[in-house]
Amino acid sequence: MPQGDNENGRQEPRIGTVASTVAILRQLASTPAPLGVNAIARSLSLTPSSCFNILKTLVSENIVDFDPNTKLYTLGAGLVSIARNALDPDAAYEIVRTRLEVLAETWGMTAGLWRAHSDRILLVGYVAGARMMRIQMTVGQRLPKLIGSVGRCMAAAMDLDREELARRFAGLRWESAPSFDEYCEQVEEAKRQGWSIDRGQFVRGATTIAVPLQREDGDLKYCLVSTMFTGQHDDDKVPLIVKELQQIARWASRPIDGSGVIQQPPLRQSTRSV
Repeated sequence: MPQGDNENGRQEPRIGTVASTVAILRQLASTPAPLGVNAIARSLSLTPSSCFNILKTLVSENIVDFDPNTKLYTLGAGLVSIARNALDPDAAYEIVRTRLEVLAETWGMTAGLWRAHSDRILLVGYVAGARMMRIQMTVGQRLPKLIGSVGRCMAAAMDLDREELARRFAGLRWESAPSFDEYCEQVEEAKRQGWSIDRGQFVRGATTIAVPLQREDGDLKYCLVSTMFTGQHDDDKVPLIVKELQQIARWASRPIDGSGVIQQPPLRQSTRSV
């Protein structure tokens, strides 16, 4: 029987049907064309009857779609709500999206929301301003928690000692890496000013500004981030962009009932003259 690691690192047997179900979903996700039961079973070394029974259950739960004419299977819409809840359990992006759209359009840049999850940060959602060349991203992408402008904000909030920060910094991969001393100074700066900027160190040619979206309990779970081409805006425009991000962060950080749901802020005009 296949083995898996439990949270203590010990090997435990995996439930065969569950493992097969996950393998079938991954197979459908990785293949652009619809697949038949025999093709799926053959690629995963499953018996056709077992594969069919699993697919039948997944179809009944709207997790997989079945075309009765072609006898082929594809991923179903039921996965969307599951994935959405896993990616953004507080529905925070829907709350800030309208404000981020205004920001992105005003400044001609990309604006997004990142969420901390374990030792990673996840891109919950983003919008790109209308300009001939845009920075496109991938919703759901994961990065190390302490990298880039978001990482400096996270490190500032975590208040790690220098030894632990050095250990984590050593595992980060940058395109134009700062020295550890420089990174420490940037973390301290983020702690003092309440935001952080990365000027082409994580990704050459891209400048990102991150503003933490902290909850009333002080926990840093989200960061609002603007991403632009390096040199796109003069340095004197940075404080204006930061100000708008901070306004969104303040409005969006107010819990309405303590359940993790965040209150919808009123829409305001951008502070930039256009």
